[in-house]
Amino acid sequence: EREQIRREWAREVKEHELIRQEWEDELKRKHEEEDRVRAGFFWEQPRGNPQCLRHGARGWTARIANVPRTYDPVTACMETSVEIHGVRHPSPAHCEDRGCGGVFGHWVVNYSEPMCFTHFDNFKDKGCTSPGSRRRRIESPLENLQPGEYANDNWREMCMTTGADFRNLHFDSPGWCENWGKYGAWGIWEIEDYGCQ
Repeated sequence: EREQIRREWAREVKEHELIRQEWEDELKRKHEEEDRVRAGFFWEQPRGNPQCLRHGARGWTARIANVPRTYDPVTACMETSVEIHGVRHPSPAHCEDRGCGGVFGHWVVNYSEPMCFTHFDNFKDKGCTSPGSRRRRIESPLENLQPGEYANDNWREMCMTTGADFRNLHFDSPGWCENWGKYGAWGIWEIEDYGCQ
């Protein structure tokens, strides 16, 4: 009886091994088919958004194409790389399903975007903030701000992410920013100055 149990056990192990091998083969075929399908995905021409997101950065968008109906287009979007300004991005920051309009990938590009490189220039010393304050007010207009940034209220983000160097000091951003209409967006700093007694 013991020998019969061993033979039965060996037969079951062999059957189990055959089933496991069939599953592995099926999984391998499935992955190979998915790889063939993925190889056909491509991005339509990526386009930079007209407005900047912040200093030195702009959003880019493209629609994923050639996705079969049997494949989830959002998954295809997240799995497909793109090249922007010669740099390969393995996947979008996020994907947006616009229904019949398609699925769009969105990237944030923070290099090679000269239109988004704002800077401060022509610093104006406005004097002490008040007697005894030990604070001096410095103002500067934000340069290279694109015209559309005012319409989209992005001037504040652009201003607050632009660094400045003056009086041998470096600032990652102004203390605050103001939009003075036709005079543009300005960065404002209050710096320590013991001369303001």
